[in-house]
Amino acid sequence: MRGVDKGLIELDGRPLVQWVAEALRPQVATLLISANRHRERYAQFGWPVLADHAVRELAERAADLDVPSAAAVPNQDQIQPFQGPLAGIASALAQIRVWLQQPLLARPEAQTDGSTQIHFASAPAWLLVSPCDTPLIPVDLGSRLAAALQASQARIAIAADQERSQPLHALIPTDIDADLADYLHSGRRSVLGWLARHQVATVTFEKIPSPFVNLNRPEDAARVQAQLTAKDRP
Repeated sequence: MRGVDKGLIELDGRPLVQWVAEALRPQVATLLISANRHRERYAQFGWPVLADHAVRELAERAADLDVPSAAAVPNQDQIQPFQGPLAGIASALAQIRVWLQQPLLARPEAQTDGSTQIHFASAPAWLLVSPCDTPLIPVDLGSRLAAALQASQARIAIAADQERSQPLHALIPTDIDADLADYLHSGRRSVLGWLARHQVATVTFEKIPSPFVNLNRPEDAARVQAQLTAKDRP
């Protein structure tokens, strides 16, 4: 699916990003979408949309709010868009850093009667990450990763299936932002290379087929569609 914005590809009548968002929504306080193109379309889902190049702007806002960790990160403008998944994670961490300076986070939520209710919650101390092309992610992804961190001395928790690790399904502490920015500014982009700098807990999800199947090819989408169709049969 080279050149295609996979988050907007439809599966069973819904964009892939919506599948992922609906699975994550009960697990998190708020959602962020990382996107460098078609941002206006992603914004229609009602959640903040961050581009990689927003890191500099967010760092400046954090500095104005006197957030030491974000303000101390040098050369934030060196993180350019389309630099891989770590740049998107860095943007999300920078946004959360801004929120952390605010005592309460206002979160609008649509109600069934069409009205909007404002909820207030503390800014999150953790970032739960999942790629947009993995529509079958577990509904207990966040809780199991969090449990792994609580049971160990690890800084980051990642998922795995029976075949391989899934490092982009991860639970990441927000105070790791300066380390990630430093890694990116050095010109490195490898997710596994960055994870190697930290103690990582791995949680294996043994469900078959893997809940982390990603739609890289048209045949992948066809296979997942067949799974969904079979599941709906009486």
